[in-house]
Amino acid sequence: MIKKTKFIIVYSMITILVTGCWNKSDINERSIVVAVGLDKTENNKIEVTLQIAKIKENEGNSGSGNSENLAWTNSYKGDTVFEAIRNQLKVVNRKPFFGHVKLMVIGEELAKEGIIETVNFFERDHELKLTPYVLISKGISAKKVLKAKSDLEDLSAIHIETIIKNSEANSKINKTLFIDMLRAMNRPGQDPLLGVIKPNNKENIKKVSNLEAEGSAILKNHKLVGWLSGKETRAYLMMNNKVKDTIINVNDPIEKGKKVSIEIFKLKGSRKVINRKKDIKIIIDIDANGNIGGQQSPYDLSNEKMLKKLEIEVENKIKKEIGELINIAQKKYNSDFLGFNKLVHKRYSHYWNTIEKNWNEEFSKINTEVNVKVKIKRTGLVTSPTTPK
Repeated sequence: MIKKTKFIIVYSMITILVTGCWNKSDINERSIVVAVGLDKTENNKIEVTLQIAKIKENEGNSGSGNSENLAWTNSYKGDTVFEAIRNQLKVVNRKPFFGHVKLMVIGEELAKEGIIETVNFFERDHELKLTPYVLISKGISAKKVLKAKSDLEDLSAIHIETIIKNSEANSKINKTLFIDMLRAMNRPGQDPLLGVIKPNNKENIKKVSNLEAEGSAILKNHKLVGWLSGKETRAYLMMNNKVKDTIINVNDPIEKGKKVSIEIFKLKGSRKVINRKKDIKIIIDIDANGNIGGQQSPYDLSNEKMLKKLEIEVENKIKKEIGELINIAQKKYNSDFLGFNKLVHKRYSHYWNTIEKNWNEEFSKINTEVNVKVKIKRTGLVTSPTTPK
């Protein structure tokens, strides 16, 4: 029995080692895809753009920002996503490997028609990890986004990925991974909210510096129906406890027409649902700490009276922004990208079963309550700003 057990263990180890070596050899013969772009063409074809890393043996990452030499971006069309990717082999000398994809960009026109086919293909692909960031390109094709060159990174896909990762500093884009999108699409009653990348001017888009990642795309029934601004996206992130750092500008309590910048460095957002017999109510609580990051007036705002006025200003602004966002979701789009369905389903499952089929109608009528508490703890190293004497 012992000999048999030892044989099974040794056999299993050999199998794992052999399998590992085969995979390594296979990857060396593949094209490493770092970004995927998907567009709908004028003649109703699917155009797939792949950004492929040029891997050279015995050559490290130079960090030179010369992305033209280290990345190759190619587009090909087909009637389906699968066919368009296979058609890449007409010009790509190695079969694409999707295990290192960092970024997926879906063009606006394709998103308007629906992203089901796109999702279906990539969720079936055993190579694709579920962690690429997903963006909708607004006012520009996904192809042009991926063809933009970076002055800071060897691969423009890495540049854009890093921008999204660092977006916590302003909290104006919803960072959505591929798996997050899948979960939202498979949850009854909920619509995905995806990040947006768009031109920051009307000039020719040749560099990543001509683009900006800000705002969100609203999908309903898997189709693009509208957009959220950066400010509206921030309200969504506050509700969902996803804000780590942001700047909120409010009116100066002393000098009219001047602004004070409040840095919110600690924010906790929570939501709960209560059953009021005849209906339900969503309660949103925001608790935030901040400090004065800058001001336009020369007056001392560090005393308790001024700080209290600033706190009220920030509280009112946050409450207003969240209220406006809820109205957009309920009245303008009737789309539960807010995730209220998840709260109801989790807290009152029996009630959810009775309203699930009519959730869109129920969602549009849900009453909400927003409570905001802000504490400004610091004013920086000075009590009043430097002024000319």
